[in-house]
Amino acid sequence: AAKAGKVDGVIERLAELGVAETWVYESERAVVKWDGEKLRKHTDRWRAIAMSTAKQSHNPYLLHAGGGLSWTELQRRVAKEDVAVVLWEEASLPFRTALVEPADRVALVVGPEGGLSRSEAEQLADSGSQLVSLGPRILRTENAAVVAVSALLYHYGLIG
Repeated sequence: AAKAGKVDGVIERLAELGVAETWVYESERAVVKWDGEKLRKHTDRWRAIAMSTAKQSHNPYLLHAGGGLSWTELQRRVAKEDVAVVLWEEASLPFRTALVEPADRVALVVGPEGGLSRSEAEQLADSGSQLVSLGPRILRTENAAVVAVSALLYHYGLIG
C-alpha cells in the first residue's frame, strides 16, 4: 500500500475514472502498516473522497474504498474474478495482451511501494491472475494504478 496521503489522491483519481472498488491490502514489502483505528479513520476519509469526487464528476456510481485486506483475503477475491491482472515489474507479458473481450469486470492488483515479492506474485498467479507489465518503466504505485485503469478504459472503448 502507498502512504495514506498518496492513497487519498489515488482514490480521487480512480473515482473520477469510474472504478467500482479499491482496497488496501497487506503484503510483505508494504511500507505502511495499517492498525485498526488508523485503518478505520482512513477508510472513512477515502469513502468521503469517493463521494465528493462522484458528485463533482457526475459519476452515477460510487467507488467503494476500503482497506485492511489480509493477503489470504486478497487471494480469495482475485480467485473469484473472471479477469484478474497483477502489475509486476518482473512480468514479461504486456498488460494489453491479458485483456479479454468482452469483460464486465477486471480485477487489477497493484503492488505496494516496495513492490510485490516473487513469492507474492506467484501466489497471485496460482490464484488465477495473469502477471503483466506496463512496460520498461517502473512507475510509482499511485501512478501505476491510474495508468493501468486509464489503459483498461481505453482498451474497452470507455474513454478516448
